[in-house]
Amino acid sequence: MAVERDEEGSVRIHHGRTLIAEATSSPRSPALEIPDPVSTAQAHAVAGRSRYYTDPVFPDCLVCGMGREPGDGLRIFPGPLAGRSLWAAPWTPDPSVIDVGGRVRSEVVWAALDCPSGIAAAEAGGLSPDTAILLGQMTASPALACRLCSATSAW
Repeated sequence: MAVERDEEGSVRIHHGRTLIAEATSSPRSPALEIPDPVSTAQAHAVAGRSRYYTDPVFPDCLVCGMGREPGDGLRIFPGPLAGRSLWAAPWTPDPSVIDVGGRVRSEVVWAALDCPSGIAAAEAGGLSPDTAILLGQMTASPALACRLCSATSAW
């Protein structure tokens, strides 16, 4: 794929003649705020405290399903941190999701990022409790996935 950048900071990605993605910054974009880190203890304290878990739409979801036993699924249960616009979810990857190089497999990393963030975004955005969000398809760069896999060793 070919990547084009212009002087205004826009980026376009083409596959042959087909435009695959385009991104540009907005002059009205809010400043990026990086929150203070969340401790492991804080993450454990809020695990599963999302409104979603009072009546989960997908109780057997591979990622966030509380109906799964340890070793069967990722078991990532996000919850909101009191007094902060931030969510957390502790996770220790099961050995079954580790590749031969000792890293979490990229498809697992994407699932681990997607599902809990969907729950947090839906609730933080004020969506009705009966609104179901289900990802249909995700595409990502192998290079980015590899960088994320490396980052998961600290999870």
